[in-house]
Amino acid sequence: MEIKLRYVNEQDKWIIYNWSNDVTTRKMSFNSKEISKEQHDLWFESLLASSRCWIAELAEGSLPVGMFRVNGEGIVGISVSGDYRGKGIGTSILEEAIKLLEREKEIHHISDLVAFIKIVNEPSISLFKKAGFGCEGITEYSGSVCYKYVYKL
Repeated sequence: MEIKLRYVNEQDKWIIYNWSNDVTTRKMSFNSKEISKEQHDLWFESLLASSRCWIAELAEGSLPVGMFRVNGEGIVGISVSGDYRGKGIGTSILEEAIKLLEREKEIHHISDLVAFIKIVNEPSISLFKKAGFGCEGITEYSGSVCYKYVYKL
């Protein structure tokens, strides 16, 4: 499926909230507790201000299917709607995000993309490997033992 990326906007707030509180998403996140609406409000406002978060839409029909974000240190996060997991959407999102960041790396001042992935999160491990990220070993991140995957832009 072909996807396109667009910057996150205010209308995306609650769809991202729902994706973030999905049972599988919470299980694979470093903080597995449900996110309150108040926490999401604060986080979302900072996300909008960062200009480093994109919604992935199906190219045909503009249906939101996922999200990609990267912070100032190059640490990435990706979410895929539960309805679209296991269909290659995550790979498409990551590939499009890499292309975008390679074109705009001077704008975002990022040279490496870094993914910290829980050891039990096999779908994400597979996704980042497919996208060309290399494993740099096991480390600790956010209080959890995880893999560190890196992609050189």
